[in-house]
Amino acid sequence: MTLIVSTRVPDGIVIAADSMSHILTGPPTISAKGKTTCPNCGKEHDFNAPIQIPILQGVTSTLPFSQKLQPLWNKFGVGTHGAGSIGNKSVFACIRDFEHKRKNDSLKKTVNKLATFLRNSLKTSIGENKFEKIPKGKYVMGFQIIGYEEGNPLSISVDIGPRNTIEEWPGFGTTVCGTTFVATKRWELKGLGPQLHQPYPAWSLQDAIDYCEFLIQTTANYQRFANVIPSVGGEIDIGVVLPNNNFQWIKKKKLASVLLEEERNEK
Repeated sequence: MTLIVSTRVPDGIVIAADSMSHILTGPPTISAKGKTTCPNCGKEHDFNAPIQIPILQGVTSTLPFSQKLQPLWNKFGVGTHGAGSIGNKSVFACIRDFEHKRKNDSLKKTVNKLATFLRNSLKTSIGENKFEKIPKGKYVMGFQIIGYEEGNPLSISVDIGPRNTIEEWPGFGTTVCGTTFVATKRWELKGLGPQLHQPYPAWSLQDAIDYCEFLIQTTANYQRFANVIPSVGGEIDIGVVLPNNNFQWIKKKKLASVLLEEERNEK
């Protein structure tokens, strides 16, 4: 699943993501072969019947090096969760295609266009009939995007399914998407007193960076000691968007530069 965290403070917006991905397996189908005697004609016939074993979809392995965070036009930051690929491309590559094919736009217009682009790509990959039969309230993948709209910091979360769900988070604060239960449980402590509230207006950009990393690392550490298959883990990528709409990396995996075709000065 993964965890995407963004924090909005006076000096900028931070977005962070872990690198965990899952390989899932569905209910397997086997063939039952044999011979049977027909009750009508009395002759023996061969049969070959497919049988689906009644087990739920499950995780067969985890991969801790997926690239879930990327810039968009070096203006916005985008973190993705849920499905890691669409057809024969990673979601990372699909968003890169969107970046190359579309013109630079405002944050809100970009969200609607990117959500439509990914939804149409999923529908083509899965098949329209299967895609439309996804249960209400379920989604295939989601993303969170950060940037400035008319000079104001904004995080927008999107869940993509038969009907896209878009939610805006303006002003100072933190937004989480994906595997959120540890972060949201931690926020319930605010009810114990005002001293446990985060003073976002007073935070520096470094405070916001450390907080995003803290929430992801705390979730990964919790899952390590819980009786669950980890859905958050691996390296943590972190980026910031400054008020001048300039995306900057704070921390990224070495291969991110290769995937983004960035120029690198090797010493």
